[in-house]
Amino acid sequence: PSYYGIESEKLSGKSINRTWTKDEVIDELKKNLDHDEVLALEKLMKCLEDNNAKLKTGRGISGSINPVFDKLSKENENPKSLFTLDGSGFLAINYDWLNPELADEIEKKLSECKELAEYDKTKGHPRYQKNQWTRNVDVIINTINYALDLVK
Repeated sequence: PSYYGIESEKLSGKSINRTWTKDEVIDELKKNLDHDEVLALEKLMKCLEDNNAKLKTGRGISGSINPVFDKLSKENENPKSLFTLDGSGFLAINYDWLNPELADEIEKKLSECKELAEYDKTKGHPRYQKNQWTRNVDVIINTINYALDLVK
């Protein structure tokens, strides 16, 4: 049997290669999050706004928000995002894209929270389920602020 259109893209795991806006990704997230998770998302977005993050958006099936802080990226590279928040609700920390010493500090800080310390260490971009990161959004916000203070 064959599938066509958007459904076939979802099944194959391929990107639909569409440009998302920040508001479209947030709308997508709100469809995939419960009330408390949406409140956590709003807290996280306020933190990003307060810290003047540049918000890039992804081009996948559910879009993504990718906050960029120039000072946190590896030297001599185009600045890349600290994390990727997928429109389906997953949040991945992009350790491989960060200054290595800073990545270690961020990992230590997040690991102070038992629930965020548990991830596959063989991957450079550990992924957290929506209920996992939203329950610990304050830890994530404190870690963002801590990392930005380290590079002042």
